[in-house]
Amino acid sequence: MPKVGWITRALDEAAPLQEEEVREDTPDKQYRTRSTTNGDYVEIAEILTSHGIKGEVRVRSLTDFPAERLEKPGTRYLQMPGRKAARAGPTKVRLKRGKETFSRGHSAHILKLEGFNTPEEALELAGGTLLIRKEARLPLEDSDFEFYVQDLIGLRVFLQEDGSEIGVVQDVYDGTGTYDLLKVELTEGEKAGATSLIPFAKAIVPVVDLQGGRMELDPPAGLLELARLPKQSSAKPPRRKKREGKRGDLR
Repeated sequence: MPKVGWITRALDEAAPLQEEEVREDTPDKQYRTRSTTNGDYVEIAEILTSHGIKGEVRVRSLTDFPAERLEKPGTRYLQMPGRKAARAGPTKVRLKRGKETFSRGHSAHILKLEGFNTPEEALELAGGTLLIRKEARLPLEDSDFEFYVQDLIGLRVFLQEDGSEIGVVQDVYDGTGTYDLLKVELTEGEKAGATSLIPFAKAIVPVVDLQGGRMELDPPAGLLELARLPKQSSAKPPRRKKREGKRGDLR
């Protein structure tokens, strides 16, 4: 009997963007796992540093659709780090051109943003994040079975057996096996403050209520007892899902 797990999505299959943004859709329509930022925007790239003498920037892709998001000219949004910038929100920028490059086996993209014409101006963008509007994502193909990762983060977590609240979803990781992993911070009992990685399987997470802001767990014996405080774990953490990542159908 096949294993059954929820499907998480970060974004649509490179959905058409609005106005000046990309209008072509990618051809393949297979199910994918997805992940997005909080709020009204979706991360597509992290700006690393300046490049060359023409005001270009080197970025790390956060999308599995770099040709659509990072190489086609059009409107994007720029979010700089810091509290003041966060309060101000993203600003509209225009991508003039972009290309993929490789160095020592690692991929990056070189982008030219309109209005930034010197190395000094480009360097000021380091640490910023490029975004697209959240509305770019397409409706889920199966709303009873699929979820955007962005919508899962922040859900309150309850035990189905007795209805007690035990924690909140902090993040979603790529699983090493069949299922993605929910990072749940426990808020009650002796383990309060510790985190637990919960396989996002229907047998373990039978109820996901987005409107109610909650999910219910039916964990196997001992699963929650494995929760650890951050300082107690020396293991390398699981890989966070790409902001526009993909994964196969889990049904």
